[in-house]
Formats: sequence, structure tokens, C-alpha cells
Amino acid sequence: MLVKKEGGWKLNDLPFVKKENDFINTYFLEGHEQSANAIDNHVNKIVSLYKDKFDWQPESLNIKLFNSNKELAATIPFGSDKIASWNEYREALKVVDGYEEAFTHYFLQHEITHQFLSHLTNDNCLVWFQEGFANYFSEAINKNAQGQYELDIRISHEASQEMIDRINDEKYPTITTIINAKNKDAYGYLLIDYLIQMHSLDKFVDMILKNYPYIDKRMEHKSEDLNTLLLETLEKHYVSLETLSKEYSNYHK
Repeated sequence: MLVKKEGGWKLNDLPFVKKENDFINTYFLEGHEQSANAIDNHVNKIVSLYKDKFDWQPESLNIKLFNSNKELAATIPFGSDKIASWNEYREALKVVDGYEEAFTHYFLQHEITHQFLSHLTNDNCLVWFQEGFANYFSEAINKNAQGQYELDIRISHEASQEMIDRINDEKYPTITTIINAKNKDAYGYLLIDYLIQMHSLDKFVDMILKNYPYIDKRMEHKSEDLNTLLLETLEKHYVSLETLSKEYSNYHK
């Protein structure tokens, strides 16, 4: 709900308690301090992993923990009480703190990976590619025997079979038509797996680091522009889109 306060209209937020840890701010509701501490520790390890691996330097990271899906849904566009986590560029990550710890932690991995990608690309990444990226890299986060987090791309590669099963023998769309495909997120995952496995992780990261100017529109209003930008970047960085389309689909058959 919007309420009028000094300086203008403000969103009447829930009574969050703020926990500060360096550049990470965790907002939680009364009675959830223990959970907030565990989440803060988990987030810190994920961010440290991305810092070490990709030199990600976020100025701040804000996380809001909600008690229910309905509370979270009231704060996002197209709100649905089935949504358990949410990322919006330059806003706080939002997660429902009501699931088993392993699920909550995976939701956080996924949304932090979204934020990581948004920061690297100035939010110039199309939704289907974003989702493929977030699924692929959050899947690769693994805790080793020493309790430290590492990025093991082999795990994501092995999980690509789940995506292949999900598309259920559909004809692979060309890269130019993934945007219209039924299972576009799965094709995003499979395209990223092909690019990393066949052309190297370093080459893939070099592609997403292209520093294009930020387009100040909501994602749904700039999807055509971002689709064009992605297609142009893929073609410049690799080979023709026609060749890429054939190679990524053949790779997974």
C-alpha cells in the first residue's frame, strides 16, 4: 500500500528488522533472526564465490525475507502466491522464508545469480537467457568437503539431460526464434551449456561482459531490443547464428 510520508509517497513496507554484514543487508521479520543469520552466511559464501571466480564487486546487496508467498506477491508486478523468490534489477532480492532450508538456499542461489548477471550486463539480458544462465550457474554451486562453495560446471552439464527431457523431443528452435518457444528457459540452458562446453567458460564470460548502455525500461518493454542485442553479440563473438543454431541442437541430440 502507498502512504504519504515526508518527501513524497512511499511503499508501506512490512516491519523488517535490518541485519548488516559489510555490503550485505538482510531484512527479516520478528522471530526469524536465526534463519536470517543462516541466510546471511549462505549469501556471503555465494557472493564470495562469484567475486573470486568472476571479480564481481557489488556495492550492496539487499535481501528481504517474507513469511509467506502472499506477502511477497503483494510487492511485485504480476504477483502470484506461487512465487517463492524474486529479483528485480536495482531492488532487493525477495525470498519466502517458510520452506525447508535447502529450498530457501537454492532460491537465493538462483536470485543472486540473476543479480550477478544483471550487474555484469547492465540488465541487458533477455529473460530466457537470464533464466537459462541463473539455472545453469546456480546448479553448479557446490559445497566441498571443507564446507567452502565452489563452481562445478560439470554438475550443470550433467543436469542438461533434465532440460532435454523437459522439451520432450520438440524440434529445437533456431536461436533467433527461441524467444517464441514454449520451453524457452530450457533452450537458454542448453544453449549456454553448448557455448561453455564447446567454446570454454572464459569465452562465454567475455561475451556477457560486453558493456552496453543500460536501457531504462521494464524487462517486458525492452525484450525486442534485448533480443536484437543478444543475437548481434552471439554472432560477433562466435559464428553465424545459422551455424550456432545447428551446432547447439546437434550437440544435445
